[in-house]
Amino acid sequence: MEWLFNPQIQIIFQLILATVLGGMVGLEREYKKREAGLRTYALVSLGSAFFMIIALEIF
Repeated sequence: MEWLFNPQIQIIFQLILATVLGGMVGLEREYKKREAGLRTYALVSLGSAFFMIIALEIF
């Protein structure tokens, strides 16, 4: 159970969660035939989460 408190595991979990949630938004947009879709939203969410984690770790 102590592996849950490992900072690297928490960061990986946050990045995966951001990608999945962004992918869900993108999937909904693809379903409605909009411009940006699954890959776009998943990558933007992943990048946003990555930069927020870096910003929080620096300061």
